[in-house]
Amino acid sequence: MLRCMTINSSLLRLLIGGILVCVCGLLRADPNYAPEIGPPMAGEFHTIKQQLWFKAAKAELHGDWAGVLRVTQQWLYMRPSDVEPLIYQARAHANLDNAELALKQYQQVVSRFPEEDFLFLEISRLQMRLGEHTQACWSINKALTINPEYMDALDFHDSICNKVSDDHASTETTP
Repeated sequence: MLRCMTINSSLLRLLIGGILVCVCGLLRADPNYAPEIGPPMAGEFHTIKQQLWFKAAKAELHGDWAGVLRVTQQWLYMRPSDVEPLIYQARAHANLDNAELALKQYQQVVSRFPEEDFLFLEISRLQMRLGEHTQACWSINKALTINPEYMDALDFHDSICNKVSDDHASTETTP
């Protein structure tokens, strides 16, 4: 299932929003979807990066997380300096219930783009899944420091603060 999120960076807005919006109509009309790894699609894209981007977006839209991982491995082999495949891989691992690996990949991306609010939100969500509530609180606060009006982060912040407060209260009352 495709989830909408607010992104302020032009690079990452294009990555997540632009390509999916452009191809969304084409992809939903394809009931016989199968990810393709191989030679470039003739005449549709001008660069290898665009082709791989399209394939990863198509696999993600169809919930084919193994397909996302296959395409992004090829992408990283051909263009190891690109950050987009790392984000696709992190989302794929998160959806395949491998939160530890997804968290490591998001942290790798955030080290290159430390001002991306949505990265800190995703890190915070994964930290909550892993039971790292204090770190999750720090990460969501960082997202809100970058963008105080980030609605997804504001909503998640309330649930984290309540959970961290409850954890501290139960620890203090436990003999």
